[in-house]
Amino acid sequence: MPIKKNIEGGGGGLWRRSYTLPTILIVMALLGIVHLKGTYPLFGGEQVGSAINLTLDQMKTKDDDSDWEIKPLAIMKSRSQGFRPVYIYSNVTPDHMDQYSQEKQDQIILALTKANDIKANLNPRVEPPFFVDLAANDALVLSNTFFLEKNGWEGVCIEANPEYWYRLASFRTCTIIGAAVGGKPEDNGLEVNFALKGVLGGVVGHGTDNNEDNSANVVQVKRNLVSILTIFNQTNVPKVIDYMSLDVEGAESMVMEHFPWSDYSFKFLTIERPKDDLKEKLKLNGYKMVLVLTLYGETLWIHQPSVLLPLEEIWTIAGEYNNTYFSRVIP
Repeated sequence: MPIKKNIEGGGGGLWRRSYTLPTILIVMALLGIVHLKGTYPLFGGEQVGSAINLTLDQMKTKDDDSDWEIKPLAIMKSRSQGFRPVYIYSNVTPDHMDQYSQEKQDQIILALTKANDIKANLNPRVEPPFFVDLAANDALVLSNTFFLEKNGWEGVCIEANPEYWYRLASFRTCTIIGAAVGGKPEDNGLEVNFALKGVLGGVVGHGTDNNEDNSANVVQVKRNLVSILTIFNQTNVPKVIDYMSLDVEGAESMVMEHFPWSDYSFKFLTIERPKDDLKEKLKLNGYKMVLVLTLYGETLWIHQPSVLLPLEEIWTIAGEYNNTYFSRVIP
């Protein structure tokens, strides 16, 4: 329905004209009164925290739908860092919704977080717990974070292999980032080779599982590196993160080499086979390895200033989930 708007002309006279709601909002956006966001950026500049968050289709149907609600799509802060939006349409549901991580890391983290929240008087929480999953791989199968998401967590899944993007976008509600991670912000855009080997794929390089020798006959694609700090800044990751799953096939040290430990912290981390340099950085920044969860070297770390649970309680909680292999790390 058109909205009648009186506008005073330059000669002092008054003239009338009918304006539709989309027209008014677009004019206001151009004047800097509001920002518009939608399935693609209409205007440049900072887009987080805008007063109105509508797609053009939403604006067109508002007057025809009395039950209309604003349900904004997730969007990056800006496109200035090389990120490009892709909105995937899917109307399918997973065949098996009860999917868990390989060695019940998800259930252990959920139980530890609940116990720690009680100790810290954070029950109930003001904000939901938050995870970072790097690399996410499949949306459901062996995911360390899908079960957390089902239990009300929010987070970010980061995955460089495009074969996983459709299912991640279809079955997950968290933010999905398709990128290879590493380096400093100044290194953003650096080109690397990425081996497409399913769950065993990753950046090809010295010291990674996918080195040049064993990846010679594997399909490789070019990828642009982006720093983990850039991703965190662009997706408004909270300063205190409840859980990070870090498993990038031997590239963990590269991913975390320039991490700003003083700006962000993780209450709990699971890291597969961390190298000595990463272990040392973790220890220097208040982290402690408390468990080895698997025969293949999956480790559990805590941020000691943030986790109030004693070691015995951590071991007891984790031990309730019947891992096939379980080793306490004695201080």
